[in-house]
Amino acid sequence: MSAYMVSDAHLNFLASSVQWGIAHRRGLQVVVPQGTDLSAIPERTQKTEYDDVVILSLTYDDAEWVKRVLHDANVHSLVVRYGDNPHEFEYKKFKFVHWADTTESYRQFLGALQCYSYQACEPRDWNKSLAHHIVQAMQSKMLGWFTEGYWNYNPEPPQPTIVPIEVLASTDTSTALVFADVDTDEYELKESDICQDCHYSHSECECTDKD
Repeated sequence: MSAYMVSDAHLNFLASSVQWGIAHRRGLQVVVPQGTDLSAIPERTQKTEYDDVVILSLTYDDAEWVKRVLHDANVHSLVVRYGDNPHEFEYKKFKFVHWADTTESYRQFLGALQCYSYQACEPRDWNKSLAHHIVQAMQSKMLGWFTEGYWNYNPEPPQPTIVPIEVLASTDTSTALVFADVDTDEYELKESDICQDCHYSHSECECTDKD
């Protein structure tokens, strides 16, 4: 198993997730077991203690600190794996990366998170580290956003799309069948029902040169 230091842009992207979201959804709730070393956590960070866990309520002010934790964990992984000199890896100040609410953005973020975990997991105690718990919280937040509105599995197949007949003139008719809505009556329109010259239905075709 090999490992490398992720880029500064990569770390900025991950740490920016602390600040993403509308007002009531910003921040990051990090759950860590009781006994985890929290000495490096900023004094301003809100901590709620329970019998077995401590919940850290990170805000947009903590993004810089989050990046530092992720950076140091990645460096430590390389020291453990290859004996690298930790001073060779320069830490750069956090730069915010804006979020675009698209499927591609979710894929990029979750992929970047998996990549980071792979590079930082060399230490035997990785699963107990603060960086690991932060990564878990980021994954939970983003998966929650991506699946919002979906809960129970729905086995019903999707219904076919209804396409108005006037749209067919500009529609690729290479598919086996399309659906049209004519006088509010839905019917199946097969490729054989469409003129291959003008792409209108034969009933509306105005081609003069017909066999």
